[in-house]
Amino acid sequence: MKIGLCKSRHEIDGVVEYLFPNSVNPLDLSGLEETAFIAVSKMENVKSIDLYVTGLTVALVAALNVCSREGIAVTLYHFNRENGEYYPQTVQ
Repeated sequence: MKIGLCKSRHEIDGVVEYLFPNSVNPLDLSGLEETAFIAVSKMENVKSIDLYVTGLTVALVAALNVCSREGIAVTLYHFNRENGEYYPQTVQ
């Protein structure tokens, strides 16, 4: 499943679903995890996600914490500014 981290930060070709569809408060760590949990809970029977990173580290950590607790495998996709493409990083 191809998912973006924060919709309000970057548009990503081919990604229509985001864990954080609205602006987020980076100081509200528990709220970030709750929002990520709600988004993940709506995905039925998901075992793995391709998560396109949009640069907000606290939101990324919240998403990874939730996926880890829920047993969801994650492959991160980072933007390469030199060629305009994304490259994968598997989360262990």
